[in-house]
Amino acid sequence: MTSLPQSLLTCVERHACFAGCFRGSRAERLVLNSTQPPERGVVIQCEGCLSFYVSTLDSLLPANMHEYRLAESLSQHVQQLRGVTAATGGYHVEASGFWLNAAYFAQGGFFLLDGKSSRNRGSDLDLLMLALNHGVLSVSEPGIDDPANYAVQTIAMDRKSGPTGQVTSVADLLAAPYVSTSPTKPPGWQNVTLAEFLPVSTIAPSPSASLSAAATTAPARSSAAGDPSGATVADPTHGPLKIGDVCPNCGAEFRERTLLNDTYVGCLC
Repeated sequence: MTSLPQSLLTCVERHACFAGCFRGSRAERLVLNSTQPPERGVVIQCEGCLSFYVSTLDSLLPANMHEYRLAESLSQHVQQLRGVTAATGGYHVEASGFWLNAAYFAQGGFFLLDGKSSRNRGSDLDLLMLALNHGVLSVSEPGIDDPANYAVQTIAMDRKSGPTGQVTSVADLLAAPYVSTSPTKPPGWQNVTLAEFLPVSTIAPSPSASLSAAATTAPARSSAAGDPSGATVADPTHGPLKIGDVCPNCGAEFRERTLLNDTYVGCLC
């Protein structure tokens, strides 16, 4: 990836669509100097939003780097930078056709999903199952295609600033400045589905676990289910948590959360 122009890499790194999927759009002639003949350039398009384009001169690229190979290289670069291990974006012809942007973060055991353009085919989790079962997205984890193995919630992400580094856990994600768990969000934010693959996400280590002795010695905390109006949970250091509080251990909001067929009240501990 070092052979690609750094300005091009920086440009795609800053694009906020979480899946980091790009495709070759076209080759074209670019006029950069009115006294010089046009130069050949290539144009790359984001598959997730279809509104982000970036172009570069063919002369700045390695030999035989056509637009489709360039798009693949840029996708791999951005996904590796963010910790994405499998991703897909845009419209897929499989299963009679559906639209889904999806990214799987294997280290944290969760997906980010956006399938609002195919809501007639079901929820984002339904669309994820279509993608996994029809080869649109390939993830080698036992039970990955069983919807009963997921906990789902809606979060909001800033369209102007997406992941800028490795996302290693759900707590990392929810603590990021470009993510909000509040239903009230400013203009320019979009709703995204966070789908935790529980067989992995529940055993993923917290990034602060090795730094805090208290994290290993604190007694287990449990949250009350089925009573979102007044549920609290005792914390020996900070007192009881109430709806809307932020858990001092995992950094997640204490609130009602959605499972496949049920809900619970709690944080992400």
